[in-house]
Amino acid sequence: MRNKKIIFSILILILLIGVVGVTYAAFTYSRGGTTNSKQIVGDIYMHYGESDALIIDNMIPMNMNGYLVNQNMIEKTLNNCSKFVAMKKGDAELSYNNNLTSEEKNSCITYVKENLITQIYSVNPNMTEEELQTCADYIVSKGYPNDGTAVSFCQNNNNSFQSLLDTFPEDFITYFKENNIIVQNNIDTEADAFCSGTGTINGKTFAESIESFSDKDKSYFKINNIINVNSANLDLYKNYCNGTELINNKTFEQDFSDNLYSSDIDVLKNENIILPKSTTLPYFEFTIDGKNTYTKKDIYYDIELIHGDNNSLKNKRILDKFLKFSLIEIKNGNTETVIDSSNYINLSNGVKIWKDVIEKNTQEEVSHVYRLYMWIDNSLKIGNTADADYSINEWNEVYASIK
Repeated sequence: MRNKKIIFSILILILLIGVVGVTYAAFTYSRGGTTNSKQIVGDIYMHYGESDALIIDNMIPMNMNGYLVNQNMIEKTLNNCSKFVAMKKGDAELSYNNNLTSEEKNSCITYVKENLITQIYSVNPNMTEEELQTCADYIVSKGYPNDGTAVSFCQNNNNSFQSLLDTFPEDFITYFKENNIIVQNNIDTEADAFCSGTGTINGKTFAESIESFSDKDKSYFKINNIINVNSANLDLYKNYCNGTELINNKTFEQDFSDNLYSSDIDVLKNENIILPKSTTLPYFEFTIDGKNTYTKKDIYYDIELIHGDNNSLKNKRILDKFLKFSLIEIKNGNTETVIDSSNYINLSNGVKIWKDVIEKNTQEEVSHVYRLYMWIDNSLKIGNTADADYSINEWNEVYASIK
């Protein structure tokens, strides 16, 4: 299926210009016959750039939740995808890489400082007897049970004191700082030691923390070779990612279109496994320019979709209901999706999808830029099964053409 090609010919969008009031158009008057209006109310143009056709390779039904699977993954990205799948399937052993290069270690330190070190202060491990007693007396005065365990708490046994530091009010923190009960962390030193595998954060070394890392953390450390991902099936998962192997009769791309990885969008985007639709789908771009110097009436225009030219090599169109469209409008420097993932039952007679206006008394020329995207809805089923919309052979013989 990956060698199939679907050609979407978007030759020219039909632009319907309607003007309320007197316009350039011919009109009928009381004496009979027709003539042209001598009152010019405005100018409106359509500019567009196009090739003979928009060509989409390897097109299959897809989920248009804003991202598409990267069809051109480089080797490193494929390896990351393979490791991602192994981790998602619980088929991976994660371990700390104790042979980091200086570049890898620096990337670890930067990430740890910005994302993992949440506590600015630490309990002073070298308090004097007097400082310990000061600490104990203070917390008892604030409601800690007077049962002889306050000193043990202040000694941070079982990480009891440190684990509560973030919950103390500001006046507690101020008192602890002034009496040398807590000290400000040197986060540079802490991050360096943690990434070296010797230091700790929240009482755990890097290796001991791996299982508690978030998916975001694991993704970053994996990409930057800070953790190793080992699995006996990495080659299988790599082929699954590039579409040459199936898992449960589906490729990675098909599983993504079925929302199997919908909760992992941020991780997949970060690893370049998926890309925003604007960088993956071709689009047809056109511009409406104009001005309307008439002071009483606006000029409205419609954008309409209709079946385009027939394909000389194929004799059957993809059913219109399986075509999805988005229309992006760029106006005054602002980009807005005005039609979002919409489909239409029958385009054979044309469907108006958008209307806009050039307002009356517009003395300077304005420009409205549009980008039209088209793709195959992921509800379409292809296969040699009873519930399929198209068999594999039928799918090879269909096309879509819109103008």
